[in-house]
Amino acid sequence: MTIEYTEQNNENQTAKYREIADFASIILLFSSAIVNTTEEDILLVFASVISLYAGALLIKAAYLEADAQQIAPGVTTTANKLKIIGTTGSLIFSLILFAALLIEVSVKQQATISGQSPISGTVGSLFA
Repeated sequence: MTIEYTEQNNENQTAKYREIADFASIILLFSSAIVNTTEEDILLVFASVISLYAGALLIKAAYLEADAQQIAPGVTTTANKLKIIGTTGSLIFSLILFAALLIEVSVKQQATISGQSPISGTVGSLFA
């Protein structure tokens, strides 16, 4: 009985991190569409906020994946550790770009970059 419960629990965790990663990729696509179709500052800020939220979801998905794929209790794989580091780093870099975007918008310069660039590349690692 314990083995069945553990396998079922792992399947539920796997489904959960996949759902979170899928949702994050959809909202990143939405954010990217906004960035690529408009030059209005308020929409770029909105798209960046959406992107930052997606980055936070990707970090959550990376932790859930690492938890579900432990090779021993409390021991995760190197690949999953790198996914956690990568998603966290992407969010940090995106926060820096978001701060730059807010500064550009506040001094009325035309914004040329949004805070989503690094996050977009991290989604694929969670689907492998």
